[in-house]
Amino acid sequence: MQQMTIYKNNILSTINKMENKKGLNFFFIIIAIITGSKLIKHFDFQNLTFEKPAIDIIYLIAFAASIFFLIREFITRNKN
Repeated sequence: MQQMTIYKNNILSTINKMENKKGLNFFFIIIAIITGSKLIKHFDFQNLTFEKPAIDIIYLIAFAASIFFLIREFITRNKN
């Protein structure tokens, strides 16, 4: 009986370690890459302006939100 309890504890600790090693959220990484590349393409470095300011504001908000969620997930995962 005691061996069974030890075996269950070992399995649970292994599962917890595997959950902690989970990678970053793939969805937010893809959003950050796409919106970041669009922001760079639309930004005019000579005049320091955007080509299409209305859509670029949406890109900037989406980029900032995806980076925020990635950092928040990374920090909470490391605390556990």
